[in-house]
Amino acid sequence: MPEPRAVRSYALLDDDVRRHYLAYYRMVFDDGVLDLRTKELIALGAALVTGAPNCVEGHLRKLRKLGVGEAEIHEAVAVALGVAGASVVDRADIAQAAAESALHGGRSGRAQRGRKRRKG
Repeated sequence: MPEPRAVRSYALLDDDVRRHYLAYYRMVFDDGVLDLRTKELIALGAALVTGAPNCVEGHLRKLRKLGVGEAEIHEAVAVALGVAGASVVDRADIAQAAAESALHGGRSGRAQRGRKRRKG
């Protein structure tokens, strides 16, 4: 079976949209309150969490070019993992609350447990 052909990056964007996006992208990495090292570490974490392997590779390359050490990169990856893991917990909490609400006729399980039962 033939290997899939590599897709040219931004191939599905209109030329005008691509030009505006790339101008914006360059602007956010310009000097500002955050230095380039910090911005690249944030970008690495965002790329990891959003599942963008080409971006991960590019930001790792840029970080190494900037002289960022492995320990800093490892810590940025750990932060991304922590945030990504917390998002799973958040979604599980929301799902649990919805399941409890459905089980108790629209009232949350917590509200149901807090209610006093009447004898009758």
